[in-house]
Amino acid sequence: MAQEQQITPQQLRKMQLLQLDILKAVDGVCRKHGLKYTLCGGSLLGAVRHQGFIPWDDDIDITLLRKDYDRLISLCTSGELDPAKYFVQTIDSDPGYRMTYAHVLLNGTKYIRAGQEHLKVRTGIFIDIIPRDDISDNPRIAKLQNDLSYVMRKSIHAPVGFKNRKTIKEFIGYGLLMLGGSKWKTKLLEKMIIGLNFGKETKRAVCWGLMDAKEKAPKELGKKAGKEHLDSVQAIVQEGIRTGRFSAHIGRNVFCEVHDAPFEDMQAMVMDAYDQWLAFSYGDYMKLPPEEKRVIHQTFSTLDFGVYE
Repeated sequence: MAQEQQITPQQLRKMQLLQLDILKAVDGVCRKHGLKYTLCGGSLLGAVRHQGFIPWDDDIDITLLRKDYDRLISLCTSGELDPAKYFVQTIDSDPGYRMTYAHVLLNGTKYIRAGQEHLKVRTGIFIDIIPRDDISDNPRIAKLQNDLSYVMRKSIHAPVGFKNRKTIKEFIGYGLLMLGGSKWKTKLLEKMIIGLNFGKETKRAVCWGLMDAKEKAPKELGKKAGKEHLDSVQAIVQEGIRTGRFSAHIGRNVFCEVHDAPFEDMQAMVMDAYDQWLAFSYGDYMKLPPEEKRVIHQTFSTLDFGVYE
């Protein structure tokens, strides 16, 4: 059994620079064809606070509206990215891949996160490319879409969940979700979710394959100030309604309004509304976390830089 390992600062920096190489290639395709993306998650925070990677972050995430996402994946798999150097990993290109968003892998490298050794997928250093789909403006339909997406996510992650099961309920639940393969179930659920919009463009967008950030105020604010913080952020961000156990969702226009910002030694696209997104996600996002929290959360069992060593 492969041993779980903690990445060293030297390994992390090398991996970040290789991810940066992938981002530059994808960014070039987007600019050539007029596609708009934005850095998101920790990558967006890194661009704003560090003008590059958060020093302890181990990945890059970008996101696009579905139309641009589909166009980007089509371009990248039809010659715009060098297939000798990069592999566009989707549920269609890799039979064992289970995500509803894409990875662009750097060929000749290997990277397996701890606990995922049993997954039969291509591995390598990668960046995430995440689609954003419309979510219904009707609260009841939006709730149904969220519930279906919850089942889809559990199905996607069933092999990992089953391996790490701790209860009989998890054993039965994940076991049932693993029956019959994953590709057709993922595609069916995704078509059902998107189909509930009946072809209409809505006000909000979400990635169905990912859990949205929970609405949490920084603990240090206390109950009263925390509520005021959430109220103020919710008033600024075009988030719409809260549905069920999931947070409200980002206005789709946010993904159409982007500008260039420094990210390491390149200019990457970031959303105009970065302040609202980051405030919603992190609170006082320009404040560094305590030193003991500046750690890499992911561990690995295999990391091989191959020809890039």
